[in-house]
Amino acid sequence: MKQFHNPWMFIVGAQRCGTTSLVQYLEKSSGICWVTPLRPEQRILLGDDLQAVKKWESQAEPGKLICEKATSYIEYPSVAKKINENFVDAKVVILLRDPVERAISNYYFTKKHGLEQRPLAEALFSKENAQLPYSTSANPYIYIERGQYTQYVQTYVNVLGRERVYIAVLENLIASDKSRADLIQFFGLKDIAADLSFGKANVAERSDDEIDSATISKLTDIYRPANKQLAKEFSIDISRWKA
Repeated sequence: MKQFHNPWMFIVGAQRCGTTSLVQYLEKSSGICWVTPLRPEQRILLGDDLQAVKKWESQAEPGKLICEKATSYIEYPSVAKKINENFVDAKVVILLRDPVERAISNYYFTKKHGLEQRPLAEALFSKENAQLPYSTSANPYIYIERGQYTQYVQTYVNVLGRERVYIAVLENLIASDKSRADLIQFFGLKDIAADLSFGKANVAERSDDEIDSATISKLTDIYRPANKQLAKEFSIDISRWKA
């Protein structure tokens, strides 16, 4: 029996795809009760104890949507199952970004936090990344794999159904009023305009001297078949991506 009946929305990822920008855009609406603090992310569904969920349900104003952003959720099939088993009609938003740009951003974000010392190309294309030890909620080194989105998206769609999973594309949200309007409709918000600008936040500092054409070309070649599969499987517009 599902125990949580308030309207819930989970922004489950993906990492370095603009979810902080998405939150800042949606904060212009008064219709959302955010699980806070937003940084560090609370990840209230990663443990077995759901008392934190009950706390937010008891605190939320009637009629407000309760929303949590936790970008590591996308890599946990157990979270998709937990949402389906415990929440009535809860929905999920997955935000994707050009995986070439995402991989580079992931590298510099990991480096910023002192977890990476290797040069860009060496780190991106190392076969040892998946085996490197880490203490974070998600592996900070799987720069390439994390941008092969289909496997992650498919898990959530299989568990929750396509109608409960909204797949947004960062570049489209930035460029298109219609993309923002579709997202607002999915959230069911009435007090936020689609023509408001969608800015960038939490941008990782990067060294453009390291990002040469050979690195971009190699990343593009890697992601081209994965992107083609993603667009076909979920009917999303990725025309603004490099591959």
